[in-house]
Amino acid sequence: ENFNGHDFINEVLNKGAKGVVVNSGFRSSGFESINSHSLYRDTKPENLKHQSTLPGCFIQVADTTRALGDLAGYYRRKMPAKIIAITGSNGKTTTKDMIYHLLSKKFKTVKSRASFNNFIGVPLTIFELNKDHEFGVVEMGTNAFGEINRLSEIGAPDIVVITNVAETHLDGLKNVAGVQKAKAEILDHMNKAGTLLVNSDDEFALEIAKKFNGDLIDFGLNKNAKITASKIRREPYGWSFVINDLRKVELPVPGYYNIFNCLAAISVVVALGIEIDDPGNTFNDFQLAPMRMTKTTINIKDGSLLDYSDCNRKSDTDNPIITVINDAYNANPSSMRAAIREYGMMKRPGRKIFLCGHMAELGVESERLHTEIGKEIGQSSIDYLWAVGEMADHVANGAIKAGMNTNNIMSFKNIQDLLKTALPALKAEDTLLIKGSRVMRLESVVDSVRSFFS
Repeated sequence: ENFNGHDFINEVLNKGAKGVVVNSGFRSSGFESINSHSLYRDTKPENLKHQSTLPGCFIQVADTTRALGDLAGYYRRKMPAKIIAITGSNGKTTTKDMIYHLLSKKFKTVKSRASFNNFIGVPLTIFELNKDHEFGVVEMGTNAFGEINRLSEIGAPDIVVITNVAETHLDGLKNVAGVQKAKAEILDHMNKAGTLLVNSDDEFALEIAKKFNGDLIDFGLNKNAKITASKIRREPYGWSFVINDLRKVELPVPGYYNIFNCLAAISVVVALGIEIDDPGNTFNDFQLAPMRMTKTTINIKDGSLLDYSDCNRKSDTDNPIITVINDAYNANPSSMRAAIREYGMMKRPGRKIFLCGHMAELGVESERLHTEIGKEIGQSSIDYLWAVGEMADHVANGAIKAGMNTNNIMSFKNIQDLLKTALPALKAEDTLLIKGSRVMRLESVVDSVRSFFS
């Protein structure tokens, strides 16, 4: 987004790189093409003191990003590791982390960093493999047709997990049928002897499975699923449930939807024929990635942080507190609904406030979907709504239509206006949930709250 790698050719050659793959039309930073595929020369006199000619192999290609993927695909096929690929509208990163959590306890395993799920991130993950690795866990995302097909071509997965299919990236994929079609592309280059894992509670994911002719494992709360959960209980630490009436799992994370992600991870080890330790003990040290329902407890006397595990209680004179729940990594209609339901079920000592940000890439459906989310907020046990972003008024209107008190609703076009008006309204025992699309960068609000009280 911010740099052109061609601008650093001198630097990397000086540091010992043996070759550079460059775009065929490359003409920046004073370099001049000498011939079709071998050398470049720095022709700016002021740069000659740094480099006149440096030895190196220069390979011209039409598209360096495509070349990166081609090299990764070649490299992947030379490595013995089995590749587990995860796609879906929600839960990809958490499912990836849970799979890695299980496998890495016994096997040398690589996983995608953060959300390295695109044409650059997937190759970089594959290049972390070496011949000692037994598994690679790779996330694959998309906002346009053909992208996952290409990622599948690069990764050639042995195991494919489809977490769910929902209304996401509608700018490029048009509707949920388009999302389904795009997600199904992950099967295009899958190992023919591989296994597909799908969420049995998701009708669109199941439709993909019906067209698949290979080995299949479904997971979910459907009692007919191969991997299912029962006796689900909300616990102080998160959730507990029993797998196939055999093994109890204690999952120390919030979010009912994370039960599905956990079942997907357990399904992977079943597909691989691996015997794991008691899942109840296996998951007790699992942690969600940042900005997934991350709780921060703030002392509003001075803005200091308090240990949340010690502060899930009412404020007192010495420690008047508020809790901020940062779920701002990303948002789409289905993940928003899941967050609203989760927040609605939480028992909190004071007011529940929802800072609801804009959901990006919804195309012509944006107004309708934001209004629907507002209605769900209005029908929930959430006390206050702070809507922010270009669709904030639609969220607010939806909440009003659902019967939410207009005095409990504020709408802002940008974060700056929200901070000036809304932060002074916070008081002891409040809980503030923050969620919106990545483009909103709403995680900055957490620091703003701390700064306000300090």
